[in-house]
Amino acid sequence: MSTTLQDIRRKACARRVALGFSLDTAHTAVEIAAVLAVPAESPAPAAHAEAHRALHGDHECTAGQEADVQGAALARVDDLPEDLRREGEADAYAAEILLPTPLMARLFWEERCTASEAAARVGVDSALVQGQMAHAVLLPAVSEEPSQETAANREVTLDPSQRAAAEAVRGPLLLGAGPGTGKTKTLVGRCQFLTRTQGVKPEQILALTFSRDAAREMRERLISGDVGTERCGPWVGTFHSFGLEILRRYGSEIGLPEQVKLLGTLDAVTLLENHLDRLELDVLDNLRNPAYHLRGVLRQISRAKDELCAPLEYDKHVAAMQADAEAAALALAAKGGKKVLKKDQEVVERQEAAAAKAREVARCYHVYEALLAENGYLDFADLISRAVGLLEHAPHVLADLRGRYPHVLADEYQDVNRGCARLVRLLAGDEAHGLWAVGDHRQSIYRFRGASPANVAAFGRDYPGGSRLELGVNYRSRRPIVECFAVAARGMGGEGAQEFPGWDAARGAAASSEHPAVLYASAPDDEGQVDGVARSITALREQGWAYRDQAILCRTHAQAQSLVDRLTERGVPILYLGALLERPEIKDLICLLSLYGGGPSTGLVRIAALPEYSVPREDILMLLRRAMRDERPFFEALADVVLWDGLSPAAIPGLGRLTAQLAALDASERDPVAILGAYLFDQSQFIRHLEDADTPAFAAMQKRMAVYQLWELARDYDGGIVRSSVAPTGPPNRVRDFLAHLQRLDAVGESPQGATPPGAESLDAVRIMTAHKAKGLEYPVVYVPNLGHGQFPSRGRHDGIPEPPGLTGASDDETEEDNCLFFVALSRARDHLILSRSAANAKGKEIEPSPLINLISPWLIANSAALVEWPSGRSETSEESDVSPNAPPALPHHSASSLEQYGRCPRQYYYERELQLPAEPPSGAYPKFAAAVRQTLRWLDDECAAGRLPASEALTAQFETVWIEHGPVGRLHEARYRAHAQRLLATALQFATTDRAALENPSLRATLATCHISTRPEVVYERPSDGALVIARYFNTKPAPTDMTDKRLALLRKAAADSHPDRPILLELRYLEDGSTAEVAAPATEYKAKLEADRLLKYERAAQGIARRDFAPAPETQDTCSGCGYRWVCPS
Repeated sequence: MSTTLQDIRRKACARRVALGFSLDTAHTAVEIAAVLAVPAESPAPAAHAEAHRALHGDHECTAGQEADVQGAALARVDDLPEDLRREGEADAYAAEILLPTPLMARLFWEERCTASEAAARVGVDSALVQGQMAHAVLLPAVSEEPSQETAANREVTLDPSQRAAAEAVRGPLLLGAGPGTGKTKTLVGRCQFLTRTQGVKPEQILALTFSRDAAREMRERLISGDVGTERCGPWVGTFHSFGLEILRRYGSEIGLPEQVKLLGTLDAVTLLENHLDRLELDVLDNLRNPAYHLRGVLRQISRAKDELCAPLEYDKHVAAMQADAEAAALALAAKGGKKVLKKDQEVVERQEAAAAKAREVARCYHVYEALLAENGYLDFADLISRAVGLLEHAPHVLADLRGRYPHVLADEYQDVNRGCARLVRLLAGDEAHGLWAVGDHRQSIYRFRGASPANVAAFGRDYPGGSRLELGVNYRSRRPIVECFAVAARGMGGEGAQEFPGWDAARGAAASSEHPAVLYASAPDDEGQVDGVARSITALREQGWAYRDQAILCRTHAQAQSLVDRLTERGVPILYLGALLERPEIKDLICLLSLYGGGPSTGLVRIAALPEYSVPREDILMLLRRAMRDERPFFEALADVVLWDGLSPAAIPGLGRLTAQLAALDASERDPVAILGAYLFDQSQFIRHLEDADTPAFAAMQKRMAVYQLWELARDYDGGIVRSSVAPTGPPNRVRDFLAHLQRLDAVGESPQGATPPGAESLDAVRIMTAHKAKGLEYPVVYVPNLGHGQFPSRGRHDGIPEPPGLTGASDDETEEDNCLFFVALSRARDHLILSRSAANAKGKEIEPSPLINLISPWLIANSAALVEWPSGRSETSEESDVSPNAPPALPHHSASSLEQYGRCPRQYYYERELQLPAEPPSGAYPKFAAAVRQTLRWLDDECAAGRLPASEALTAQFETVWIEHGPVGRLHEARYRAHAQRLLATALQFATTDRAALENPSLRATLATCHISTRPEVVYERPSDGALVIARYFNTKPAPTDMTDKRLALLRKAAADSHPDRPILLELRYLEDGSTAEVAAPATEYKAKLEADRLLKYERAAQGIARRDFAPAPETQDTCSGCGYRWVCPS
């Protein structure tokens, strides 16, 4: 059995005191070794052995070196094999005996002691001290004493419905457990009944659930209920961790290696990306980002495995999908051209496109399985599918497990997929007398990962002799809240929904304050909604509910982050770290690491501005430019005081400190955790500067927690199982590799998001999270904001890769899952539930109420007092037009590309064009491929403009020259990019042979209200038939519906008309991938003319922003940041 990290540290501290050493005095390791009666030169191994004796009894010790005492991945300790988990626990215990966190905190904060000084005083390795300082300084303090368990509070008291379920003599039993009905207490009661009255040993019970948190809580509750001990008791864990246990123990039966290599999402994406040529992608190909669709492909493969659908069977589903698409196309064609409606045509086209994507997923499935087999890998879905396959083909193994675990408790049964249901069926046996399952189909919120409440409905069919019971009393919420979500339960439909009697509310309807139990508020705008939430939080805090008693549940992380920013501005403390890599303090440290990762020294602009150095930006830019001028590595240039000549006096002290610190770090091992540890705890005052006069203590604590997460990522970084073939080449550099790893994590959606580290539970701050994250939690006060159409439920959740019909038993209706998620959100509240919406978004666009409100409308109608209006939060000041109607006397001149860059992000424009900072080189081969194609096309256009149509051989020779200089030479898939580039250029040459009378100077200039804009089209020529000026724009892709709305087209039309007012203008799109063309007609209606004018207005606004020197970060899209070469320098 495992315990929490906090419990381990408490036990170690108690043991240290028992040994005669205080927690706030730096006793030496030699002194501790003497008390432990071991040689003085080996205190760390001795402490490790002591830890095993205290935590695990007799256990073979495999302690590592002192620097390894921290262990790895303690945050995921429940997923480790038993021996590795125990080693990790012993490492933490040993570190705490030698260097208790209270001592480390005092040394750091009060004595301002560095890690090296503390290591010298205690006599241990400095890396061990850095690890303990990270826990002591970066995390909230852990309470000294754990909660005291007594015989009285260990005894479980059950109500009649709970007792009937817990004391069922035999299964199979499915227990319907609605929210707050005491499911876990009943499960503990079940185990007590089995072990106390039925002669069942605790270790004969297998308890499975879906999340590590749920498994940890279940384990702790069982121990506190005297069902087993930490060392011996029921096997409690997730379905997948038990599948891994089966494969580790019996995997040789199906040819698995002794050491299972389990791939995470990033590893799996990397594996496919490394073998892209074997996938033969077409419709799912993406030259710009080859991994773009791979995560979606893997998601579909995982769904297939969840449903125990092997590649050949998956092929059959896809073939049926293809046949349906072909039949639909034939039926449409049979109608005849004039009878075919556009919407019918679009439906068929979508069917055909979906079938084409599904065919490629099927092909990828075969290749992926082959790659896993060739390398001895497993992925997450294999933990269930391969375990099921093993049990089906090895009867003696199945018999062994059934004998070992005659009682199977399956929690969250509404979330099992076909594979998990089959695993439970196999373990339970034919009669399944020992099966006890718990589920609530109304809380099935994980359908996106294959969960299906259909297993709850099918329980009677799967287990004909089974029975069903319901827990009937809600112990969590006040009666109005229970009645509200009970109405929602009836509105959700399903078997017996209308006859559902609801739950008794054990807490009754007694008012706990002057505020109503349920409130539904509507505000005229989004700021009014935020103001209303802030006022409610403050008012309820004044009534006795602490900040930490209140939680806000959002549909998406983006909604959560928006609320965090605005509530923080209103003085409400919020516990939410958000996107870790976007936090300012994390960008500071990533810029520090980038200096050692072989990239440009741009990050120094951010580092030098830290309070510890306060180097004026003009000075650090001057140094950067001098180093670039002399082509010297910046580390070398920074140490050359000759280059400091002319710097301002304010820059010298900070530069001196910075130079000394960077030199000291450069002398250390080029390892990310070593550099972070030395910088944070030896060299700099970075951590202390996180808390200043302008930063509230709670905000500083959140910054330190974020730094801890980055430190933990660096500590646990092992390079991954599958090394990317697109990784940078050159000498080994773990810092560079770690930074590339962070970017790849971010690219595949695996970057830390909204996570809070251990110890944060004690902080008094409002919790904010997604409704998915709230499953299994409860809070006295719960807010569910943004109940507007397109907000909750949200839009655009699909990755565009379809699932073949019939693959799963789950409904394809996303409405059902949204209903369940809303039900979960409603039922988290104990005392107060505040629902809210805004009638308009930030841009003033009207937002209709969420259709989810219809689920509780009968209750709202019957309780009209719960309906309130919140006032507007917007100021009454009038907004002036962005663009002045009067043009200034001298208009500035801009290039189209510069204004477009400003539109993408003003800060990016500022860094590149104003400060001329070198950008982080783009990762991957595509940017170099695109640059080579662009430069070759420009050469072709210049030749044509000069009246020299090049021969194919000349174009090829020019391309080869450009490719060697600018192309992705030596990169993964170079041959693929080269071949594609040659096809594009061949098409461009074919277009060029049909062009006539190309202009010698193809540049055009448009005059708008605020500026002149120059632009050079790819092709400008005169059409002989009528003298029209044809302006062609190249696309390196196939046609897409959004091409016609490209704002550059509006600018080209305006520039052509201004530059050649006496000639008709024709815009043409040329697609180099398939050779097709499309004419862009001039606006024929007033509405279309306005749309084109609006596109030109974007250029004018950009010019105005530049004139105002407004360079605040304002990324056009999220992708703008993720692909920006200034991402880590940017304050956004």
